Amino acid sequence: MRVVSGAPTDEELAAVVAVLTARAAAAAASVEPPREVAYWGRPAHVRHGRPRSWAESTLPR
Repeated sequence: MRVVSGAPTDEELAAVVAVLTARAAAAAASVEPPREVAYWGRPAHVRHGRPRSWAESTLPR
């Protein structure tokens, strides 16, 4: 950290460091664990039939 202008006292610097530390700790505590990924709905896993198989499905056998 660097003071760009002014001459802060030790107490002021300590207050700024305390606030930044508290915010960093709160941000780290609020991180959610990764969710379990459901792969069943992914388009890459869909099995496709032959071309025009949708039309053949309505024809009598």
